[in-house]
Amino acid sequence: MTGWYPMVDGARVPLLRLVDLGGGFRPELRLWWPTRYPTVLPGSGPGVQCTAAGDENPICLQTVAIPLQRDWNAFAQQLFDLGECRPPAVPTQTTNADGSVTGSVTGEAIDGGELLIQLFDRGSFRMYRCNAPDGLTGSSAHVREIYRFVYALERAAPRRP
Repeated sequence: MTGWYPMVDGARVPLLRLVDLGGGFRPELRLWWPTRYPTVLPGSGPGVQCTAAGDENPICLQTVAIPLQRDWNAFAQQLFDLGECRPPAVPTQTTNADGSVTGSVTGEAIDGGELLIQLFDRGSFRMYRCNAPDGLTGSSAHVREIYRFVYALERAAPRRP
């Protein structure tokens, strides 16, 4: 599980992996950040790996200890039980009075956060993209709690390697 490309320089994006060891799930937390622009985050140091020079979207990645604990088997089950977060966004075009065309995307929130979930389970693969999970309600509200927990991990992790 991870978020989308950060909108704020210096923001770290959590990447949480749950690995099934046969007897239960083990969490792995990695934090990543873009390095295209000057940043307050390190471009090197213990535990920091960065993409090669010249990469189109350069990032750095740091593996950190899990700062918050929970029942990872139950958390993994929540992920396996997820349905789609909301209907997919629909691109639309509007012809304005002056004849110009304006494009938009119905159902998308800009700067509303993203939760990307990829599930690999016994050879099958599913991927979910949840736009603006903090605003989800009803049957999708549990996604909001997953999103908040993943970002709570980032906030609780040390700022420097």
